[in-house]
Amino acid sequence: MKYVLAIVGVVLLVVGIAGAVVSYSNVTAAALNAAAVCINNPISAECFSATAAINSAWTTVILFALLGVVGFIVMIVGLVMDASKGAAAPAPGMAPMAMAPPSAAPTATCPRCGRPARWVPQYQRWFCDAENAYV
Repeated sequence: MKYVLAIVGVVLLVVGIAGAVVSYSNVTAAALNAAAVCINNPISAECFSATAAINSAWTTVILFALLGVVGFIVMIVGLVMDASKGAAAPAPGMAPMAMAPPSAAPTATCPRCGRPARWVPQYQRWFCDAENAYV
């Protein structure tokens, strides 16, 4: 899943950048057309249409640029995603404890007070009675 997100992000990024560049060339062409049409009669219907084409082209540039930004974010998320599928890392200074009790004699000690902890099958966790907390 990690690499799939990264690849999808790269594809979206490339499509976004390429689309924005091509759309920007359309903005330039529309601006040149508007300059040629509007120079003689700036209040004509043709001038209004040419100006609307510029606005439409800019909207396309912005949408493709946003697609590129979304692609970049998806790519970064894919690259930094932990391979353990979202499992939280143990707190600093705390050693991770086994989730299942040993098959022979289940024994564990509380990392805070050092006293024995007991296994609670219902919650699949170790519990320290002295600390009144799960370890």
